[in-house]
Amino acid sequence: RKQTEKHYNESVDSVDESGYFKVMLAKGYDKRPKDKIDWKNAFISDKLDGIRFVATNNHSHSRNGKQMGGGNILRKQMDYLFESYPELKLDGELYNHEFKDDFNSLVSLIKRDEAKIPAGKMLDIKQHLQYHVYDVPQITNGSKDKPYSQRFEEFQDCLEADYSMPGMDFLHFVPYEKVTSHEEVMEKYAEHIGQGYEGSILRFDVPYEGKRTWNLLKIKEFMDEEFVIVEVLEGKGKKAGTAGSLTMRLPDGKEFNSNIKGGYKFYDEVWKEREELVGKTATIQFFNYSEYGVPRFPYAIKIAREDVE
Repeated sequence: RKQTEKHYNESVDSVDESGYFKVMLAKGYDKRPKDKIDWKNAFISDKLDGIRFVATNNHSHSRNGKQMGGGNILRKQMDYLFESYPELKLDGELYNHEFKDDFNSLVSLIKRDEAKIPAGKMLDIKQHLQYHVYDVPQITNGSKDKPYSQRFEEFQDCLEADYSMPGMDFLHFVPYEKVTSHEEVMEKYAEHIGQGYEGSILRFDVPYEGKRTWNLLKIKEFMDEEFVIVEVLEGKGKKAGTAGSLTMRLPDGKEFNSNIKGGYKFYDEVWKEREELVGKTATIQFFNYSEYGVPRFPYAIKIAREDVE
């Protein structure tokens, strides 16, 4: 019921006039029995550590339906694409591999309120922010029920000339390769990790699904989960006067401290917002759970600062 009220939808058919629709989410590769995998229709790509971004003819939004100023700026530069293909829907991430070791610097390019973005930051967005498209839920009404490979190939064929036009350097297509076994998956996974990516994504040749599905599998060395922020703690030494760590709460009520991934500028921004961040969420990357049921070697890699008004 809540999802309906927020205009989230589970299929491309039910997209409302605002342009919201629910995205396709991955399950864990490690939880899928390998004899249940359809190896005849499996494709693999690197897993990006960006921010999910959906672009349609009349809207753009995050995974949870939120507006993002930086994303809106890129979306406006694609107006002519949507004029040519008004039913087009793109699914991907706002990302730049140059920021692979500092996700929070990437987040700083994606302001929550476009009207408040200063001119200097606007230039940074246009120079550094990229839209990496890894699926095309729909090109025309007749394409929405086609399998992934046909949708993606059709989109690239249709827009080959447009894609190469000046001003579209920010638009990237995430390439997928065919794999036929678990051994090939592990080889590609090692390659992706070595290139600095978060892991790999295994996608199957099926129509787009607006839900978490076994037809999209994530392969990652580390776990990551969202937890609630209880407190922002001040740093020590050189980090005094900025955010040093976060106290987080697990669903069962247990609390743990987590380091924060980022630079001094980001630590300072988090510290200034420390009161507003309490009760918000942060994505914590960690190795596994300890015998006490709390994350081991935790690092906050994403903090829901876009929710802070």
